[in-house]
Amino acid sequence: MRILLTLALAVGLTAAVSAQNTSSTTQTGTGHTSNINQVGANDATVVQAGMDNVSDINQDGSNIALVDQDGSNETADIDQIGAGNEAEALLGTFTSGSDGNDAVIVQDGDGNYGLVFNDGTNNDATITQTGNDNEAGVIAGLVVADADNVATTTQTGDSNSSLVFQAGLRNTSSINQTGNGNTADADQGGEDNIATTDQTGDGNSASANQGGLTNNSDIDQDGNGNSATTLLATFFGANNDAIVDQDGDDHSAFVFNDGENNDAFITQTGTNNDATVIAGFASTDANSVAEIDQSNTGNTATVFQGGESQYADVNQGGDSDTATVDQSGDSNEAYVDQGATFSPNSNSDATITQTGSTGVAIIFQGGPGDLMTSDITQGGGADNFAVSDQYGAGHSASQTQDGGDNYSEVLQFGGSDNTATVSQTGDLNFSAVFDSGSTNTADVTQNGTSNAANVNLATSGNSATATQTGSLNVVDHDMGTIFGSGNDVTSTQTGSENYARAFNDGTNNDASMTQQGNDNFAYVIAGFALSDADNFALFHQKGDGNTADVLQTGSDNVAHVRQFGDGNTTTVTQSGSGNTARERTATGVDNTVAFTQSGSDNFARWRVWGDNNDVDINQVTSGNTVSLDGRGSAPTAPVVGVDGNIIDVDQIGGDGNYIDGFFVDGSSGNTITILQDGTGNSVVGGTNGYGLWMVGDGNSLTITQTGNGHTADHTALGDGNTTVITQN
Repeated sequence: MRILLTLALAVGLTAAVSAQNTSSTTQTGTGHTSNINQVGANDATVVQAGMDNVSDINQDGSNIALVDQDGSNETADIDQIGAGNEAEALLGTFTSGSDGNDAVIVQDGDGNYGLVFNDGTNNDATITQTGNDNEAGVIAGLVVADADNVATTTQTGDSNSSLVFQAGLRNTSSINQTGNGNTADADQGGEDNIATTDQTGDGNSASANQGGLTNNSDIDQDGNGNSATTLLATFFGANNDAIVDQDGDDHSAFVFNDGENNDAFITQTGTNNDATVIAGFASTDANSVAEIDQSNTGNTATVFQGGESQYADVNQGGDSDTATVDQSGDSNEAYVDQGATFSPNSNSDATITQTGSTGVAIIFQGGPGDLMTSDITQGGGADNFAVSDQYGAGHSASQTQDGGDNYSEVLQFGGSDNTATVSQTGDLNFSAVFDSGSTNTADVTQNGTSNAANVNLATSGNSATATQTGSLNVVDHDMGTIFGSGNDVTSTQTGSENYARAFNDGTNNDASMTQQGNDNFAYVIAGFALSDADNFALFHQKGDGNTADVLQTGSDNVAHVRQFGDGNTTTVTQSGSGNTARERTATGVDNTVAFTQSGSDNFARWRVWGDNNDVDINQVTSGNTVSLDGRGSAPTAPVVGVDGNIIDVDQIGGDGNYIDGFFVDGSSGNTITILQDGTGNSVVGGTNGYGLWMVGDGNSLTITQTGNGHTADHTALGDGNTTVITQN
């Protein structure tokens, strides 16, 4: 751009003369009209001072034209045809109360240069250049109520450059360039400004800077290597719009709009596109909308929004895309779609960060695709909502919410080796993870009150870990539903009224639950068929009123329950063979234990360190074993015995069943009832070889054995003990 040359011509009112004809016109007064028509390498200069001046210059050749008008209602029209033309119209030079100036410059040829400098009110500038290496510049208005300026620039050719500067109210600028290497820049200040740039070609660059209210900037570029930047109302303003549409490769778009009700729409088609939107900085900035659509591969989209009720929507199609949305304030919404709208997407990353309350964050990845990463962070408020939906294999989803009334959901399906991690801190949080595939991992951590976590993992090799700290927490696990094997589930809850449930069918499933607090309930179901085997369930509950319920189907399953406190209930149901059920009721009273094992070669052991417990053990078929262990304290503490326990053991429908046990010194008022039917059953053993051994007073033992070849061995030491053995 030749700004220095323009200023020199404006001051000196002279130009380089390298032409055949030279025309110079000077008019002083009002109502002047000047018309110059030259053919050849001409030089024309018109100076008009006054009002209502009109100047028309038409030159054919390598011409240079300069028009200087000072006054009101001037009109300058320059039309040049040839190569290397230069045209300048200054109109109301340096303000001086100029009004209603118009300048039209049309040049046809190569290397043309056009400049319009009109200051005042109601100024219009139109520059049309056809050829190569054209330059066009429009500067309209410098104070004195500069308003209603309109500038239109159209250039066709290669390496065109255009500059528009407007200051005032209701300015309009439109730049249309066709060719390669075009550069367009529009700077507007005031209210109700509209800047539109349309470029077609390669290596285009467009920049629009608007300040004020109700600004609109529309940039449309078609070609390769395009770059577009719109700033709109910098540091103030409202109701601004920016629309950038680029079609080609290596595009870059940047939108910076602050204030209220700002909108930015960016659509890019091609490869390696880069789009950035920054909207709003204060809490009063609200209702901004940012939409970015990108296709092909290697796209990058970044959105920063501050204020309330902001909306961000990013759609990317292809591979290796990156989407980042950062919102601060309340009631904001962010959506990232990678692969759903356009095409399958792989190796892409999506990140949403929201600070405030009532935020909505949703990420969809796949289409299908593999190796996608989703990260959602919400903090600083309540009522936040987060959803990660991934389709394919090898995905990773992480969600972190800080506050109350938060909701988090992760959906992963259509592949394997997916990983989900959810962390919530606050009150009334809810997390749901659905992961369908094999060798998947889900980790949920919640800290607060009234939290709920639901994890559903299908097929085999899945692992789910849920840790909740607080009260009224609920964990619900579904592992390899209907099918699958090798699943793991671990739940740790600290607080009161917690509920943990694990449903894992298949082979080699593990479940481990630890609950500390009051009124906890743990529930495990493992296996649907006898072929479902090697399941393991471990419960650790500390507090009062806890409930542990285990259902295992298959063989070689293990259920281990530990409960500390009073009024706890343990129920273990196992069907198959080679299963093991262990229950330890430690330092508590009034607990209820029920074991049911159907099959052969099962083992059940009950260990109690408390009083007044109710134990019911049922084993069906042959080769089963029951071991009873009663002591009044932990093994490392002094032994004091247990009192008032009621124990009922039934071994029916088989042969070769076995019962042993002992109650240490000081155990009194216990009632044990044993029923065995079949052949070769026995009540023998004990730790010291004296059979079912009881040391204490007022204990009652009843053994009933029906069939042949039974053995009953019992030792009772103390006073007032009763033993009844019936064999028939």
